[in-house]
Order: sequence, then structure tokens, then C-alpha cells
Amino acid sequence: MIISGEKIEIDEKIIIKNDYKTTFQNKRTTRGYRMEDITVKWPKEAKVAVCLTGDIDRAWDLSNGRLERILEVLDDFGVKFTFPITGRVFFEDSDTRARVEQIIDHGDEIAGHGDVHKGFRDQSYDEQKRRMEETMKIIREFSGIKINGFRAPDVNMDIVTLKVADELGLFYDSSHMIGEAILVNFRGRFIEIRNKTLRRVISDPIEVIKGPSKRFSLDYKGVGIFGDKEDHCLPFNPFFEGQKLGILEIPMSYLDDYGLIEAARIRNWKKIAEIWKRNFDYHYRREGLYVLEAHPRRIGMREYVGALRSLVEYAINQNDVWFATLTELATWWNKAGLDVICS
Repeated sequence: MIISGEKIEIDEKIIIKNDYKTTFQNKRTTRGYRMEDITVKWPKEAKVAVCLTGDIDRAWDLSNGRLERILEVLDDFGVKFTFPITGRVFFEDSDTRARVEQIIDHGDEIAGHGDVHKGFRDQSYDEQKRRMEETMKIIREFSGIKINGFRAPDVNMDIVTLKVADELGLFYDSSHMIGEAILVNFRGRFIEIRNKTLRRVISDPIEVIKGPSKRFSLDYKGVGIFGDKEDHCLPFNPFFEGQKLGILEIPMSYLDDYGLIEAARIRNWKKIAEIWKRNFDYHYRREGLYVLEAHPRRIGMREYVGALRSLVEYAINQNDVWFATLTELATWWNKAGLDVICS
């Protein structure tokens, strides 16, 4: 790993700012590298690292050929996927266990996505710990896999969730998007600002757009639709009550298939692929990290699997891209020992 930039002291900094406007601050002096001051030399002389992920919320997400279409794309290009899975899917369909075994046999990763598809944020420590333990238990009982990482349902979580995951031995989480521009309440209540706002962002990305109310505002600034901090999208260790956690936060990249297909109502897979490739290019130029958040229920459909194929083929053709599962990325990053400050 090649690092440029000098170590700095930070007396007070924002550790996480996610799409629910949650901020966590570290009050004590900590030493580390500013995210914007480092350059990472990825494995295999790669210029950028890419992680492909697909959240499994319900059992039917893998049905009707969706899983098989995704695996076909992965086989064609020799890349792997990380599938965060909700525990309850094992009880919804008798075929779920066989499909998860198919994922594991294929060499892809299974991660946790909650016991049920319900957010963790604002729940008590005890309740979050119970749910996290239940998630891990169900997945292990039905698949034989001890998960290494977690993504919160609806990416709805708080710092307590990270604390619990850390205590239970998980060594990565991927539930946050980092950017100076934050899309507030992207899921759930975001729909209340209406989809035309997102369409305007996509068609005119430099414009600063406000929603109809302060509560549901949509504010994109800086370079493209990805914000002027997206180039600093690297893994980091969050803090809890002034103490750095061992768990690694792996940020996701804008925009996911939900935002494009459901919120913006883009039905042309070529347009979706174009937006994803623009995002990839942004991180590629900055030698950073691109984490695709998608869902098999959408990208596994005949209408949209072309977007995944187009993105992967485009990235592969750059010839200097490292594709990794989230566990592979976290393992490599931790061994490298880079102490990054998210500020």
C-alpha cells in the first residue's frame, strides 16, 4: 500500500454521516490519515477496488431465475458477489436453503441483513444484540456459514448497531454511504419528496435541488451526482464513545437499483448501466473504492440484468480493477494496517 500525505491530529471530527443524517463525533485527540490525503495501491496493481453486493430481503428475491441470471453474469467474467441475507427468508420458502447453498458453492459470500427486514436504528442495546445474535444463528443453522459482516435492513442503523456487531465478532459493516452531499432518508420517507426530484438530479447533476420541505430535502453539491467527498470513499474504523471499534465500515456508493428503478422509475437498463458506469469512472479516476448496492429481486430480472452485465464488462475492460467480496476487502485492508480518519 502506498500512502501519500502526513499524519494529522484531529481534536473533534465527524466519524460517520449517513443518509439518515446521523453523525457520530469523537471528542478526543486521535492520530491517523485524512481520507482525502491518502492514495491506496490496491492488490494486483489495481487502480480501483470494486465490490458487487446484492441484498436478499425476501425469499422470492432469488426466485423465477433471478439468482441464476446473476450467477451467469458472474461466471462470464469470473467475479464474485456478496449477498447480505435476511434470516427470515429461510422460513418463507422451502427452496431458499438450496438457493443459498448454490450461492456458497459458487464461491460467493453470504453476509447478515437482519433477522427480519426491519431497521435497527433507535432500538435498545439489548434488542439490537438479540436481533444480531438471531441473525447470525439463523444463517449458521440453515447454511453452515459463520458470517463475517453485516448490512442493516433498509441501511437503517445507528452507532449502537456497530458496537453490537463489533462485540459479536463481525469484522465489517457496509450500511453507510459517505459524501459531502447526503441524500436524506433515501429509503422509506424519501418517497414523500416525489420521484421527479431524483429525476432532476440525474438529468442535471450539478444543480443543487431542494425538496418541498426542509425535512425531506435533497441536496447534491459538488462533482456530478456523487458529491465532492465521494472520491474519499474508503473503509475506516468508526468510534463509539471515544473508542475506536475493531469493526471496519465499508461505505457503499451512490446510486442503488432501488433509487434508480423504483424512485426515479428508470425502466431502461442501459440508462441504469450508464449511471453506474459514471459512478465507477468517478472512483476509478480517484483510485478509490466502488461498492455497488443492488438487490437480486431487481437486477436478477430479465429487464435489468443487462445493467449488471454492462457494468461488470465495462469495469473488467479497464484491466486494472480488483474485484473482491466484502470479506476479501476487509481482510486485505485490516492486514494492510492503514488507519484512516473519516473527517
